[in-house]
Amino acid sequence: MSKRVVSYNKLKWAIFTFQPYKSPGMDGIMPIMLQRGFELLAGKILMLLRASLALGYIPVSWRHNRVVFIPKPGKPLTQAKSLRPISLMSFILKILEKLIDRHIRGGVLLEKPLHQHQSAYRAGMSTETASSRLFKDWKSA
Repeated sequence: MSKRVVSYNKLKWAIFTFQPYKSPGMDGIMPIMLQRGFELLAGKILMLLRASLALGYIPVSWRHNRVVFIPKPGKPLTQAKSLRPISLMSFILKILEKLIDRHIRGGVLLEKPLHQHQSAYRAGMSTETASSRLFKDWKSA
């Protein structure tokens, strides 16, 4: 299974879809590093990502995030709600996330479509949509 989700070509696609100079996570790895060193690093990254999927384990170092607060335009900086938190996580984990998402959207969901009331992986559907539907059903019961 992990070989279907993480192949050389899919790995290359995932790495090169990132903007080169996006802010790194705690590990300090930026996409440009992976892009420039792709041929040298591809085999090792393939092994890491496939092992992570096969074992169902995310290494601890990939789980560490750095949160940066970005001011919202036109809001006073004196209130917490005036800031938007951005989580900067490891690009290795972002690559795995992108590959799994591609596998789900391009394979699993085509073979086994979601129930009409499922909100995940559907454009225009959100937790708010699901909550609203639940409240409506509860109210009419």
